[in-house]
Amino acid sequence: RPLHTVEAFLRLVGQPHRADARDVVSSPPTDVADVALLLKLVTTLDRQDPDAATRLLRTLRVRHAVVSFTARTLGGRAGRAGGMARTYRARLERLVVDAGRVRDVAEVAVPNELVFVLALEPPRA
Repeated sequence: RPLHTVEAFLRLVGQPHRADARDVVSSPPTDVADVALLLKLVTTLDRQDPDAATRLLRTLRVRHAVVSFTARTLGGRAGRAGGMARTYRARLERLVVDAGRVRDVAEVAVPNELVFVLALEPPRA
């Protein structure tokens, strides 16, 4: 139950929230929210459908999206002397351009992950 930790934390800090598991490709969320956490999701979506992450980012009704990528291999090493980081930064840049509604991008320092906070314009009708 991976969402149990998220639920427990948000309850602890008194933050209104909704956390659920769903297939965002076939059933994208339609709720209005402040933040969507797309943690390590883009590469998974890319394997299912190369346009899925872009479609999701275009339709999410949120002000911010937090997108992360792993920066380490399964063995714990930094991926190919920084190659993973370059690849994932380039993927994020393409996603930002293709989504067409990102106002600002901030990179956040987190050990073993590349984390980006995207400020979004309202979705297009």
